[in-house]
Amino acid sequence: KKEAKRRHALITNWTKQGNPNCAHWQPLLDAEMLSITGHKKASSNHNNNQWTAEAQEKYHQAIRLALQGGFQQDAALFYERWAVHLMKTPIRPNLTQAKSHLRKSLRLFQEWGALGKVQTMKRQYPTFFKKTSVK
Repeated sequence: KKEAKRRHALITNWTKQGNPNCAHWQPLLDAEMLSITGHKKASSNHNNNQWTAEAQEKYHQAIRLALQGGFQQDAALFYERWAVHLMKTPIRPNLTQAKSHLRKSLRLFQEWGALGKVQTMKRQYPTFFKKTSVK
């Protein structure tokens, strides 16, 4: 946790300095932090609406910035992370949206040429990729 906070601060600093190679990582790390802390809070007090909406907005922002910056591989990873967030939400996981994000991730990884990652994802999430082909 300490190392994650240190790296988060480092990327925040780089983003503030205008580094175009990491601007899309800032909202992703924010989303991941919200996801981690929110899952813990939601498990104890059964309220996940606010933190999950904030996290989803951050994931969306990270993907948009990655695609605008030409970082297709990062957008693919971010879609996967967003899907994992949705699957692990303690109260009412959104599996339909998670499936949509996993498919977008798979498509982007395939377009980028990361065929090993595509096969790994198909093995890792078999229920989401039954009898479908990625085009």
